[in-house]
Amino acid sequence: MALSPLKQIFGSLFVTVGMMSALVVVPTHATTAYAVTAADLIKAVETKYKSVAGLRASFTQISRNAVFGDETVTGIITVKRPAKMRWEFGKDKLFITNGSKLWIYTVADKQVIQYDDLSSGQTTAESLLGSLDKLTSMFKITVVKSDATGNVLDMIPNEEGQFKRVRLTLDAALLIKQVIITDTFDNVTEMNFTAVQLNPAIDDAIFEFRVPAGVDVVRATTN
Repeated sequence: MALSPLKQIFGSLFVTVGMMSALVVVPTHATTAYAVTAADLIKAVETKYKSVAGLRASFTQISRNAVFGDETVTGIITVKRPAKMRWEFGKDKLFITNGSKLWIYTVADKQVIQYDDLSSGQTTAESLLGSLDKLTSMFKITVVKSDATGNVLDMIPNEEGQFKRVRLTLDAALLIKQVIITDTFDNVTEMNFTAVQLNPAIDDAIFEFRVPAGVDVVRATTN
């Protein structure tokens, strides 16, 4: 069984939150070859991301499902704290949220699905978006690797939700490289990031959707 389309979207929201905020929760038992102590590593990450208000990157997303097989998509993601996000899947599809509304635009269908209130359907994502600096209270975190070549963290939710585990990979400069999410049905979403920009110039207007001529609007709910 696969997640509903909306839950898949919230999974993507989680990924972007992870890019901007999960990086400051390296646990104190981490070991590293390029920092004197774990505390040094934590301080370095916190210093790097404390002032990060926005992010832009290219991505390749691979969705693995035992029933439907694998699907690969590429695109560009733009994020602005606290909850504005824009996913451009080539010229075929667009996901935009201004923090309260969500638009899913499929060019071939000449249709946009609009969710006017995300608050009732966020579950795990909602808690993450509201507690960006408290991920250690929500996850059991294991440092798989931390050395001069990069860092790999495994995170397991303390409470049951949409996800069973998350693996976060950072390069030696602490930039996001990869996020792998395993949901409660053992479906796996792998996202690989390149050309990561921190604090690029971002116009808030890109997080609002203007309906093109000839495009139908379908209003949906998160229930």
